[in-house]
Amino acid sequence: GEDGRLLILEGQIGVINPALQSIQYLGNENFAGVDSLRLSTRNKNGINQLDVPVFVEPVNDPPFIDVPQYIMLESNGSESLIFHRETDKFNFSVGDPDLASFPGGESLFLVTFSVEVTDGFLLANLPSELINSTELKLRNVFQWQPIQTYAAISKHVNVKASGIRFRGTIKQCNDLMQQLLHHGGENGAVLTLKLSDMGNYGCFLDCTERISLPLHAKAHVNLIRKRPLSSLAAHVLGSVIVVESLIVFSLATLLLFFTCKCAFLLVHEKRNEQKNSHKPTDNAQVLNGNVSTRTITGCLPESIWNRHPLQRQVGETSGEHKQSPEINITPLELDKGTSS
Repeated sequence: GEDGRLLILEGQIGVINPALQSIQYLGNENFAGVDSLRLSTRNKNGINQLDVPVFVEPVNDPPFIDVPQYIMLESNGSESLIFHRETDKFNFSVGDPDLASFPGGESLFLVTFSVEVTDGFLLANLPSELINSTELKLRNVFQWQPIQTYAAISKHVNVKASGIRFRGTIKQCNDLMQQLLHHGGENGAVLTLKLSDMGNYGCFLDCTERISLPLHAKAHVNLIRKRPLSSLAAHVLGSVIVVESLIVFSLATLLLFFTCKCAFLLVHEKRNEQKNSHKPTDNAQVLNGNVSTRTITGCLPESIWNRHPLQRQVGETSGEHKQSPEINITPLELDKGTSS
C-alpha cells in the first residue's frame, strides 16, 4: 500500500516463502508494546487469515532540554523573571521521548532536575510535596544540602539559593522553569540545567526484570541583564541625538541650496546661448576690428608665414579707407615621380 501498511505478494509458494523470511517490521517512533501482523493467503479454493503478535521491546531514549543560548533579562529591581510565557517566543522546557509510552503514566515517570547559576541567586516557589527530595547549593558551597528549615505558605515553599535540585515529574520541572527568578548578578550569569531520566523508559510487562542506565542531558544559558540608563547618561544621549539631527538638517539644507543654485545657473547659461545663436553677424564690424595681424595656415607650411608677416595699419586721421592687402595663395602642384 501507499502508507506501507499493506504488502501483496503474488507467485508460487516456493518464491513467496523466502520473501516472507526477509520482511522487516518498522514501528512508529518511540513505540513500545504489542503490535500484530496479519497474514492473508488466497487461492481458487478460498481465503485464509492469521494474526501474528509482535512484541516491540522499549529502548531508553535520552531526555532533552530545549532552551536558547542566551536570554535578555528585564530589570525589575533586584529580581528578574528568566522566562516570560506571554512575550518570549523561544522554547524553555524539558522532556523525555519515553514519557508518552510509559505504562505507569506521567505521575510515575520521575526525573532528577537541577538548575544552577554562576553569579547571584535563584528564587523559586516549590510545591510542598517536593520538600523531601529538594536539595540546595548555597554560595561558596560546592555540595548539595537538603532543606533544613522552611516556611510553608499555602502548600508551597519559597527557596533562594545558587542551585536547586529535586526529583519530580516532567511537568513539575517545566513549572519551575516558568516561574524561576534570578536575583543579583549585575554583570549577568550562566544558567546550567541538568536532567536525568533515572533509567526510566517505556518498559512493557515486568519492568523489574529490565535494568537501564540513567541517561542525562545538560544545557547552558547565558543570562544577560539589561542595565537601565542613569539620568546623566540619558540626558547626554538625548543631547547627542538632538545635535546630530541639527547637523544632518543643516547639511541637507546646504545641499538643497547648492543644487538650486546650480540649476539656476544652468538655465541662465542655456538662455544666453540661445540668444547668441539667433543674433546676426555684422561683417563690417568684423572687418574694421582692431586686428593687426592675420595668419592663414593650412595651404603652406607655417614657417613661410612666420618669415614674411603681413601687417595692416589702419589710419586714424585719414578719411580714406585703405584697401586691405590681398593674399594670393597658389596651390602647389607636385608631380608624382615615376619609378625607373
